[in-house]
Amino acid sequence: MLIGRHDELDRLLGALGEDKPTVVVGEAGVGKTTLLRAAAARAGRHSYEGGALSTLSWMEYLPLRRALGRAVVGADPQAVSADVEAQVGDGVLLLDDLQWAHPGTLEVVGVLGGRLGLLTGVRRGEPRSDDVIGTLGAAGFAVLELPPFTPDESAELLRTLHPDLPEAAVSTLIERTGGNPLLLQELASSGEPSESLRLAMAARLRHLDDAGRDAFGLLALAGRPVPVEDLGADGVQGLLAAGLAVADRDGIEIRHALLGEVAVDQMAADERRALHARIARGVRDPGEAARHFLHADDRPAAHTAALRAAEQTSNPGERAAHLAIAATCAQGPEADELRIRAALALQTVDDWDGLNTVLDAVSADNRDAQAWACLLRSRAAWIAGRPEVMRSAVASGLELAGGSDSEVEVELQIAAARIPIFLDADYPHGLELARVALEHATSTGRIRARAESIYGTALFFCGEPDWAEHVQLAVDLARAEGDLSTEVAAALNLVAMSETAGDPQHGRAVAHEYIGRCRELGLGKREAMVRIGLLNLDFQIGDYAAVLYGFDELAGAALDARSRDRVAETYCLALIDLGRIDEAVRLLAGASAEAVQDNGQVLDWIHAEAELWGGRPVQARRHVEAFLARSLFPTVRVYGEVTRAWVLADLGQDPGAPVDEQTVPGVLGARPETVALGLRHAGEHAAAAEAFAEAARLWAPYHRRGELRCLWRRGEALAAAGDTAAAVAVLTDLEQRVEAAGMLPLLGRIHRSLRACGLRRSSPAPRRGTGLLSAREAQVLHLVGQGLSNSEIASRLGVSRHTVVTQIASGSAKLGANNRAHAASLAAELGAPDAPSATPPDAAPDAPDAAPPAAAPPAAETDVAATATCQPSSLP
Repeated sequence: MLIGRHDELDRLLGALGEDKPTVVVGEAGVGKTTLLRAAAARAGRHSYEGGALSTLSWMEYLPLRRALGRAVVGADPQAVSADVEAQVGDGVLLLDDLQWAHPGTLEVVGVLGGRLGLLTGVRRGEPRSDDVIGTLGAAGFAVLELPPFTPDESAELLRTLHPDLPEAAVSTLIERTGGNPLLLQELASSGEPSESLRLAMAARLRHLDDAGRDAFGLLALAGRPVPVEDLGADGVQGLLAAGLAVADRDGIEIRHALLGEVAVDQMAADERRALHARIARGVRDPGEAARHFLHADDRPAAHTAALRAAEQTSNPGERAAHLAIAATCAQGPEADELRIRAALALQTVDDWDGLNTVLDAVSADNRDAQAWACLLRSRAAWIAGRPEVMRSAVASGLELAGGSDSEVEVELQIAAARIPIFLDADYPHGLELARVALEHATSTGRIRARAESIYGTALFFCGEPDWAEHVQLAVDLARAEGDLSTEVAAALNLVAMSETAGDPQHGRAVAHEYIGRCRELGLGKREAMVRIGLLNLDFQIGDYAAVLYGFDELAGAALDARSRDRVAETYCLALIDLGRIDEAVRLLAGASAEAVQDNGQVLDWIHAEAELWGGRPVQARRHVEAFLARSLFPTVRVYGEVTRAWVLADLGQDPGAPVDEQTVPGVLGARPETVALGLRHAGEHAAAAEAFAEAARLWAPYHRRGELRCLWRRGEALAAAGDTAAAVAVLTDLEQRVEAAGMLPLLGRIHRSLRACGLRRSSPAPRRGTGLLSAREAQVLHLVGQGLSNSEIASRLGVSRHTVVTQIASGSAKLGANNRAHAASLAAELGAPDAPSATPPDAAPDAPDAAPPAAAPPAAETDVAATATCQPSSLP
């Protein structure tokens, strides 16, 4: 029953209408659950309700499992969120008491924000409450504070529940409870107006017989509905009669989680352990049994059950979680071996915090296990953006394992080969270390797949032609050996390196294959990494619609810091090419503040590109010089050197010496392009035209924007050399290609050159409304103005609801709108929107006349990066 709360209810209904995730915050028993349920019911949408429990705060995804009525599917939060979103659909997900939720649950909740109707509750006053509220707020959740009842509302509730209650008792109860609805109800029901719910609960339990109290304890600790036969009919009858439990199709459960928490607090420790043991012996799922045995302090039984659960599952995430419990309970000489097994499994699902926790228990005097711990900690450090910690950990591991001829020694040798490649840009040294590691792996028959992968990567960076066969062999060997982590990592490298030096279409095919494979295995984070590779490929071929679509889909993904940086880089470059330069600069400012330290330098280069194409070469020079002052990664650095040459040319200055000869095919166009800029400055226009043509030819298979800008400069150079007819032919052909791609800054320069040749051209005008809004934002807000819901807009456009929410939020911010209706009204004043392509990148066919996709050096677990900026990989 809902008494009062009309304003709060209206706010929640408004949030559901906009798919704005909201967290209701208040003290225990203040009515959060009642309000959440009322909002879902009033919205007329099917609700999926689940809550966390203090007694089961260790259980990952518990609120989601309770809401869906089944185990979640997926090995990591990204995959779990997709599973939840698929079931909830147009319904409403209610998640209560998130102050008790496992961190993995909160990560999923953060991903789901904006993707579906999501209402949550957090109780004030618990140890983790403020942190959880802060986490949800940072994820975009609106915070709705729910105060206690007013005296009038309290009196209304009491009279509704107990019409015969004397006025004096009503006054007393209101005074003692402070307007807390649950306390009002419990104290009124007990007939013993106590000063706390604990005493009221004790009073309620005293009226139960032994069977009822026993059944209530089992329910409180189980955290889920329990069949009547497991509780005993006599106990169940007493609980139902006392109003402490309710029955549904799945069994009997406690009416309110707070009641169970109070009951558990009143239990003696030995009673609690005994009940956990009873639950463990009665459940069929060995994974659930293991957790209850652990809380029963029966570590041998927990160890056995967890290992059995790990053997029975094919899901990598579940297996890692079960092995982590088994490792926690392990004793004896094989304990450290199990801890390393668990840590390796946690690495596969990117649970780096769990990995470090398990490794903390490794025995200090076990040199082999400590060497493994150093190796795995080095991978965690790389993901966390701490390369020097990675370097130190590898060195410590080699000191422990050196000369042992063990598997971990080979693994550490492979890790050591990555350091000169990715931290020092010393490719020959990296190749030599990779060769030693491969020879060692081959001679010992150990981990050859990973060794082949790093060796192929080193060959790639040294410009050797046979890199592909080694990386492909790594994929095949890892798949045959069941080494999922290495398999996906090597496949990612194959995608990226094929785009840069092999067959880009083969790279695209491999990417699509591994998107499906990662999805099948529930590896959502790895799937997102493959999608980032495709995002980069789309950028390289100039498919900006696909880049914008892909960014919207990845924006809410649970990405690690390096992957997040890569998405931001590619998206900002696309915005620059499309002329949305101010928007790119705003995003760059935010991305720079959050970037991994060794990625932040790349954002300086992209900022320089924004200023260059925005007509501000002085500011561009400042950013590019900052980039070049810190950049060590040669294949990344070459982009900055080309940008600096362009900046100096725009300033009318000598562009400087040409860049060095390159070995990576994807950047071979850099040297002739900078040679051409130098010839242009020297007045040798005919020679410059030839050099620009050569640069365009070399860029074409790998980097569309490089090809097109060089063709523009070629046309300009031909005109300066006096061959106006040839210049016009080049520029008019180029004009059509650039206009079709939407590259407004380059189109403006082409029009300027054509006017200089005597052809009439007006400055390119942005599409209607694009001065403020993107085409997608304008289209979405137009549909909002027609009264469509987020779900209806998503269905109409063939995009996700998250994309719709993102576009409404970004469009509203640009227009300075107070709400979605205001944004729709302001957007309408800009005119009807043009319709962008809504085709997802996965489904978009390759243009028949497109050049092969381009990419920068590869990206993947062990090795390289598939980004437009040749960044090192996100995976260790």
